[in-house]
Amino acid sequence: MREVISLHLGQAGIQLALPLWKLYCEEHGIQLDGKITEGAACNGSCFSSHFTRTQDDRCIPNALLLDLDPSVAELFGKDNFLTWKEDAANIFQRGFIMGSERISQVGDRLSSMLELCDSFQGFIIFRSAGGGTGSGFTSSLFEHLSDNMKKKCNIELAVYPSKGSAVLEPYNTVLGLHRMMNFVNCSFVVDNEALFNMSKKNVSSYKSSFIDVNRLVANAVSTITASIRFEGCLNVDLNEFQTNLVPYSRVHFPFMSYAPVKFPGVTKTEKLSIRGLTKSCFESTNRMATVEAEKGKYVACCLIYRGDVGQQEVSDSLSQAKNSSSVQFVDWSPTGFKVGMNASPKGKTDDQDPSLALIANSTSLADYIAKLNHKFDLMYKKMAFVHWYFAEGLEANEFIEAREDTSKLEEDYINLKD
Repeated sequence: MREVISLHLGQAGIQLALPLWKLYCEEHGIQLDGKITEGAACNGSCFSSHFTRTQDDRCIPNALLLDLDPSVAELFGKDNFLTWKEDAANIFQRGFIMGSERISQVGDRLSSMLELCDSFQGFIIFRSAGGGTGSGFTSSLFEHLSDNMKKKCNIELAVYPSKGSAVLEPYNTVLGLHRMMNFVNCSFVVDNEALFNMSKKNVSSYKSSFIDVNRLVANAVSTITASIRFEGCLNVDLNEFQTNLVPYSRVHFPFMSYAPVKFPGVTKTEKLSIRGLTKSCFESTNRMATVEAEKGKYVACCLIYRGDVGQQEVSDSLSQAKNSSSVQFVDWSPTGFKVGMNASPKGKTDDQDPSLALIANSTSLADYIAKLNHKFDLMYKKMAFVHWYFAEGLEANEFIEAREDTSKLEEDYINLKD
C-alpha cells in the first residue's frame, strides 16, 4: 500500500490532529487505545496508508506531531510526537533556527517511520501559515529534509491570517511562503474568519468554538483522504491533487469548500440532495477561506463526494453548476471538473448523510494574496517589529526577497486569466 505520513506542526497543526485522527479511527473501527473493533474496516489494502499495525495488534497513526500539546497524547504512540520547552515566540526566524537545531532529532524519527513504509507516497502537512512554528520551523524542516520530501508528493493544509490574527502573522506568512514555495506541490488555503462565518451562516442558532471549526476542517480532510484510505469508485490519490489542480508549479494554492455543515448535539438540519450539496460548495457560505471566487475564474476543481451518491446525480449536478453564472472557468482550462466518489465508512460515525468536499484553484487567489501583501507593506514601510527578526539573525534583504516573491505569486495568478 502507498503510505502517507501526516505532519502536524505548531499549535494549529496539533489542535487539528485530535479531531482528525479521532474521526479516522471512528471510520476504520479503531478504538482510541489503538485496538481494533471486531469487524472493523482495517483489513483492506487501503488501511495501511494512514495507520501502522504493531506486533501487539494495535493501530498507530502514520503521523508525527511537533510542538505537542500533551492532551492529544492518548491517541498516539510515544514515537508519534516530539516536544520542546522552547517556543518560536510567533517569530518566523526563531522558528526557523529552532528547526535547524532539532533537525537531526526530527529526521531520525521520520527515517524510522519511512522504514516501515512499503511504498511511501508523500506527506500531508498541517500548520499555521502565520505562526512562528508553522512558518519558520516548517520551512527549516523542509529545506533540511528536501532529499526525502522533494521526491514525493507533498500536500499541505495551511491556516492563513485573518481578522484578529496576531500582529506578526503577515511577516511570518510572506517569509514562509517564499521559503516553502519549492517544497510543497499543493497547499490548501483555509482561514479562521471564513470557518467561523461558515459555521454562523449555516447553523445560525449555534455559537461555534475553535474545537467546532477544527472538527469541520477534519470532516473535509476526512472526505478528501477517503479515496486514499478506502477503496471506491472514481478515486483520487495524493498525486492527482497536483495533477488536476496545479497548472504549473508556483500556482499551487487552491481553497476548500465543504457541505453539509453540522455540529454534534445541534438540531439536525435538512438533508441536502446531491444537487444541493454541489450548489452549496460553490457558494461563499461554505467556503473555508475568504476567497471571493465569484470575482475570478476557476482554473480547476476537484469534487469529492462521499456516501450514497450516484454517478448520474453527480453528472446532472455538475451540468447545472457549469451553466451557473457564478461558476466561470478560464478559457484554456482543459478539464474543469475532476470527480471522486466514495461510500460512507462502515465504522461508527455520527452522520452517514452524503457529503462533498470541493478543492478549487482560481484566479481569485490573486486578490487573496494581494491583501496579505498589503498587510505586510503597511508594517514594513514603518519597519514595525522588524528588530525582533533582526535579533534572531534575519537580514533585511530576506524581507525584500520574500516580498518580491509573493508579489510575483500575485502576478502569476493574475496571468492565469489570459
